[in-house]
Amino acid sequence: MAWGTGAVREQQIDVARSLGIEPIILPVSLSDLDEPGDFNLVGNGLGCTVEDFQSPRCAVVMPTLNEEQNIEACIRHTVAQAARPERLDIVVSDGGSTDATCSKVEALIENSADLCGASLRLVHSTPGRGYQQNTGVSAAGSVRYLAFVHADTRLPVDFDERIAECLSIPGNVLGAFLFQLDCLEPNGPPCSWFFRLQMSVVCRLVRRRVTKYELPYGDQCLF
Repeated sequence: MAWGTGAVREQQIDVARSLGIEPIILPVSLSDLDEPGDFNLVGNGLGCTVEDFQSPRCAVVMPTLNEEQNIEACIRHTVAQAARPERLDIVVSDGGSTDATCSKVEALIENSADLCGASLRLVHSTPGRGYQQNTGVSAAGSVRYLAFVHADTRLPVDFDERIAECLSIPGNVLGAFLFQLDCLEPNGPPCSWFFRLQMSVVCRLVRRRVTKYELPYGDQCLF
């Protein structure tokens, strides 16, 4: 870049386009970006608001296939655990369920007052986790953070703020919450002591793999 010259702008535009990024050119030139009015101008050009800068939206994508037993509880729990549900988008990406999965999601969409301001949508996809995740991401639109969960996943308290905090650290581009099983929780489902012991070993091994080698499993919430 020829810093300090009038060629910088065009050089930056050329580099962006070479990377497949089409720049949005603002109608006015800004000498800096440090006043509230500046953010309004940028927001108008990008089609977003000042709040989108201050509190970016988070989308949770849920691939589903015949999850009628879990999907409603998963959605309600996700909303309840969010610090700012009004900045939350939940996308259920269904791969062709033949049970009541889709109808349960549609019922929640119709009763949106139960979602505390969160956005919920249902999209239909080619079966397969990868296809469904990609379809869900496309439907999520313009959000800063993306998280992927299974329909039987339960997220931690203030997960949206934790995701934002983790990804705001320079160098962090991906993350995952620690793995845990409900049978190991104090109020978890009843099971034998031997099964609980087995699952405890599994949980410890998974956590070691994640923390030591940074290799999370799809059963964790990935973001």
